[in-house]
Amino acid sequence: MRQRGSSLCDFAILIIDVSDEELKQQTIESIELLVASGTPFLVVINKIDTIPNWKPIFNLPVREAVEHQEPETGSKLKRQSRRIRQLLRKNGINSAPYWKINDLQDVAPVVPAAVRDGVGISDIILFSTMFCQTILSRRLIKKDKLECNIMEVEILDGLGPTVDVILTNGKLKRGDKLVLCGLNGPILTSIRSILVPEDMKEMKSGSKYNSHCKEVEAVCGVKLWAKNLEEVVSGSSVFVYTKKDSLEVLKTLVMEPLSRLYTRIPISSSGVHVQCSTLGSLEALLEYLNNRSVAVGSFSIGRVNVRHVKKCSASSRKTILAFDVDIHKQARKYAYENGVTILQSNVIYDLLEQFKSVLQLQRNFVQAKSSSPVILSALDQYVQRRYKPIIIGFNIEYGRVNLETILYLSDGTKIGRVTAIKGLDDNIALESANYPNRVVLKIEESELVFGRDMFGGDRCYSKLCKRDFLRFKAVCEEMKLIHAYRKCLKMDINGDSL
Repeated sequence: MRQRGSSLCDFAILIIDVSDEELKQQTIESIELLVASGTPFLVVINKIDTIPNWKPIFNLPVREAVEHQEPETGSKLKRQSRRIRQLLRKNGINSAPYWKINDLQDVAPVVPAAVRDGVGISDIILFSTMFCQTILSRRLIKKDKLECNIMEVEILDGLGPTVDVILTNGKLKRGDKLVLCGLNGPILTSIRSILVPEDMKEMKSGSKYNSHCKEVEAVCGVKLWAKNLEEVVSGSSVFVYTKKDSLEVLKTLVMEPLSRLYTRIPISSSGVHVQCSTLGSLEALLEYLNNRSVAVGSFSIGRVNVRHVKKCSASSRKTILAFDVDIHKQARKYAYENGVTILQSNVIYDLLEQFKSVLQLQRNFVQAKSSSPVILSALDQYVQRRYKPIIIGFNIEYGRVNLETILYLSDGTKIGRVTAIKGLDDNIALESANYPNRVVLKIEESELVFGRDMFGGDRCYSKLCKRDFLRFKAVCEEMKLIHAYRKCLKMDINGDSL
């Protein structure tokens, strides 16, 4: 599910449980990514054998399996399938049973199945074969031009950094000069060895490899050993440099996906740091966060190390979103000691939910900190901006004003939220200011206009709960201020609500 043109995902299968009352968040997330990348997909409605009174049938096409069921069971399956297609339609996907589809470009095919019993498996294979022979026929033709993608960077004992690659087209030979995408720029290196996994074995950590291979042809998955692979970006393409090629052009091509991210995704100095396992997952997560108005300050690929945490600690980015990556033990320790929050998950939406929870806790803390009592009077001789935002001078008559403090006029009209504080005399930025200082406040989220809705000399108050008001009443000796607060907060003189 990658958004790059060189994506390895040509076709996807989306599995939905027949008993789902609503589409799960993971399913909605997958649909959004598939639609955004333009990847065609088949919808499999699984576990139809859990429908009441379903008779166990094994290894048959779904329509034949339904013929062996009671008419009532077949009707229940139709209703369940129709309900799931309606849920898909709510998310912008038109779907229909695959045997009723004439145009594969506009309608997503649906196959009911009971995978555990083998029901519908033949339908899935049949449709996938038909799709490959029609829509994907050109993409499946074997070519001589190299098409190779890096899946993972792995450190092997005795060898050091290696890369697992999928060779889709072309050849790779020992000694080939490679141009790779690196986090800090293009990487030039040569293949020192090609490690091929044993027959019918996956490229997993601990697998045995045949290291005597001099050349490999598509299609296969192999491990490459070369120098300077530490900073290689997983999910990027591999280019082979020959004398006929322009090295500068290859460098530009190999870095294009990463460069496009920097230009497409807005970067904020106060945003979160995003760490992902591959370039494809990084693209998907950044797009997901951007669509949900989550500010991103920086991003990288690979395991979260101490240097990533130090970079966040030294800036205003105190949160790291780690998607599908490991976190170094020392990085966790340094983050804990320096107040950097690391959120880790293999599911995008779960990561966002964790971030929302942390954000809400931080806001609650700031609001609790900003609820201290303060009474200010506006100074009309220090007006920098009259509205959206209001930036004017204030004289602090009592208490402390903090960032995030919500200010009100004496009649209870909300002025707005304090987002910046500077000393009136020295122009130094502050997090808070006490009586009897004079300050310039920047007030946002306000619909008031200074000079029309509020004026010089008007008193402003912070909103207090009953407990904070009683504390204020106990220490304040000026009855006028207590009465003013009572009027603003709509409380009687004893602090009880009116």
